[in-house]
Amino acid sequence: MAQEPRPEEERGPGQVPPTSSAELLAALLVPPALSIALRLAAPHLGFAAAFVTIPLALLTILWVIWAVVRARMHGLGLAAVLLVTAFAWLAALLPVWTGHTALGVAAVRNLALTVFGAALGVALASAVRDRNLLVPAGIFAAAIDVAVVFWGPTGRAVEKVPQVVTQLSVHTHIPGTAAPPLAPGAPPLPPEILNIGFLDVLMAAFMLAALLRFGMRSQRAFWHICFWWCVVALGAVVMAWPLPGWPFIVLGALVPNRDQFRFSRGEKVAMGAAVGFALVAVWAVLWATKRMW
Repeated sequence: MAQEPRPEEERGPGQVPPTSSAELLAALLVPPALSIALRLAAPHLGFAAAFVTIPLALLTILWVIWAVVRARMHGLGLAAVLLVTAFAWLAALLPVWTGHTALGVAAVRNLALTVFGAALGVALASAVRDRNLLVPAGIFAAAIDVAVVFWGPTGRAVEKVPQVVTQLSVHTHIPGTAAPPLAPGAPPLPPEILNIGFLDVLMAAFMLAALLRFGMRSQRAFWHICFWWCVVALGAVVMAWPLPGWPFIVLGALVPNRDQFRFSRGEKVAMGAAVGFALVAVWAVLWATKRMW
């Protein structure tokens, strides 16, 4: 007997098949292998290789997120994935503080953090009961992320404790950025690292999972998010722009579905109030940052 859709799911133009076992296995194996390959090859590649390797790395990360979202986990199964991946990430993080990090450990840490963030985004998306809430929620999140990255704790942390930011992010080595040896005969310094924040992973999974539940164009949003994610990453690498990720993730998710939202007058007023609240929240973040740092 065919399984009936869950009550909160809606039929729409964006219905996509669930993740198959073969795709899920591939999505879990390819990113660690690519991570190790990039780590080994990055010192030997020119900077121009970043225009290929960085989009490829981001596509595999987003593939893991997309596979987890389409697995349609819920209840105890979702809770089990959260617990296992959180434990795996913490276990893989321990060698970092002892100074004995192997390539395989770093790759496992990246994968565990990606799956954990994706599963948490799916869990949060299950609480959304109205598709129209995605618009004010996205605006609010984008405003907060802009403030946090440019003037808030994230920007300060990148400057003062970049190694901590890296361990809390899914990171990729950037080709062609290895520094010359500090002394004759010494090995060159490792390539610079591009960090994909844990919260960026969570937001991408949240938006994709919510779009999928409401039968919206989630697959098209996947490619839009991938494109804008590449723009952000290459902007950070090539132009040294510290671009926040959430506004572009929200843009990639909502623009392909702009015709799927219908707002009453009261909802438009509420959305305007949400924008005002977001501005107040941004001010609060900036005020708190000045007191903390």
